[in-house]
Amino acid sequence: MKKGDAPSLWLWIIGGFLLASLTLVILWQLLATAQVGFMRKAAAQEFTGLDNELSYLCSAVSPGSSRTINMKLPTVVEGIYAAPSETYIPQNLSQLVDSPLNKGGISNGKYVCLKLRGEAKAQCNHFECTIVTDYLGASPKDSFFDQLRQLASSPTFNYDLLLTKTEDNRIIINETRVE
Repeated sequence: MKKGDAPSLWLWIIGGFLLASLTLVILWQLLATAQVGFMRKAAAQEFTGLDNELSYLCSAVSPGSSRTINMKLPTVVEGIYAAPSETYIPQNLSQLVDSPLNKGGISNGKYVCLKLRGEAKAQCNHFECTIVTDYLGASPKDSFFDQLRQLASSPTFNYDLLLTKTEDNRIIINETRVE
């Protein structure tokens, strides 16, 4: 090795390190994007299960009937709520989920909607009977580091739901958060 070769060698080492770092960052981003996609699919499946149960109760059973289901909502779910129209999205939805005022069926309507984080519109389904529920969803994310931690661990928020049909053709959803 000649005396003039040293700077060239260091350039190769630094360049290799930068290239490896860039590759790791790109792979991390791809994995995070794939994980969010899987969580969105899981949220849609849970919402479909709720939709099927509500449809069954709304149309096929007599008043006083009830069903119990368990929902596992990933962190991408900003909220599930009942609404008067399919375009209605409450302000500060994620704060309503954790609010102490979120009791006693504060959302109601003939639509049940799923709002995912980062999406402008909610996916809503129409029912013939009125749905009364509290806001369901993942807790709000406070900081960028909380978001990274939750994305890495992929927690779900579990709910046990008791769906009850009343005499006046309403379905009351009583939720219990399971830790």
